[in-house]
Amino acid sequence: MSRHGYHGHGAFGQQCVVVPSHDLVVAVTAQGESQTVFDALWECLLPGLDRPENAEDDELLAARLRQLALPPVPGSSAGPGPGPGPGGSVSGVLDASAEDSALPDGTTVTVDSADGGWLVRFGSLFDVEVGFGDWRESSPLGRPVVASGAWQGSNFLADLVLVTTPHHVRLMVDGGAGRATAVWSTVPLTGPRLELHLRSPLMTRPDVA
Repeated sequence: MSRHGYHGHGAFGQQCVVVPSHDLVVAVTAQGESQTVFDALWECLLPGLDRPENAEDDELLAARLRQLALPPVPGSSAGPGPGPGPGGSVSGVLDASAEDSALPDGTTVTVDSADGGWLVRFGSLFDVEVGFGDWRESSPLGRPVVASGAWQGSNFLADLVLVTTPHHVRLMVDGGAGRATAVWSTVPLTGPRLELHLRSPLMTRPDVA
């Protein structure tokens, strides 16, 4: 039970809050602190629901929602390759000794410029489209992932966010050393193998056919 209504509290701060008195259901899949969500609900959202409708307030809320976004990966669009705009190619062999690694050791990671961003190939496992200055969506194995990347010196960095989950993977490819790492923000409860979380239907039990 909550201060108002009731809620289901999931791993990593995921929430489903139900307030029958206001005909309200709030679902949160982003990773975060549950108390922060509750404070926002009780101190901001619920008092606002009791107020009469106001077109100006509605427009302010709509404008605010349009501006909400995860910040893209900072850095340059220009890699070590020639030519203007997002570009550069690099490859590296994945080192799975990094804590919370998302991919098998020895996976070859290749980054190539494509369509104003990049295409990242994870060996023969799957490919992911990566945007520069924004997020690009692809579904390499059936489930959606959005990705943003940039060059920082000779290193290529990208964030891969699994849509509808609280998880993301930070990829780093060191062009000078020929080495790559792919590390979870938080390892999913069902295991660290990224390719399993990109499959549709979701299969996180390799022992289940």
